[in-house]
Amino acid sequence: EKLSEENKDVRLIIAGEGEIEKKEAELIENINKKYNNIVLKNHYIKEEDIDNIWEKSDISITPYLNSLQSGVIPIAINKATPSIITPHNALIEQCFINTDNPVALCAKDISIESLLKAMKEILNKDTYLKLSENCIYVQKELSWGSFLNKVIVLLK
Repeated sequence: EKLSEENKDVRLIIAGEGEIEKKEAELIENINKKYNNIVLKNHYIKEEDIDNIWEKSDISITPYLNSLQSGVIPIAINKATPSIITPHNALIEQCFINTDNPVALCAKDISIESLLKAMKEILNKDTYLKLSENCIYVQKELSWGSFLNKVIVLLK
């Protein structure tokens, strides 16, 4: 709600399977009554629906309480979509694979305040553009062509 108050044009898509408590569902409903800016898709997202969601998204937020690797991060990189992650080693490894070109901001912790701070920071145009450019750079670094070129160099 704080972000909606400060940024009237921000829209939130909550997509994916997860447990939403009654209190949280009521909060989402109340915010939506006031700002009409939340889309809730609380179910498993089929592969054929992913592109439709990403076309409507400018930022990916993975507020995981615990995590191994996430399939969301490679999709975000592929779509040049900057991310906000919570501080879990697997997510950090994925988003900071190239430490000079991170593709995400990492919230300080898993609190609403930390996520809100990261959301405000990523809405800064320069920050957003730099992270998006980093996604494109990392895409190229992780491409088969790049991999093959490195193998050829090693074989010479």
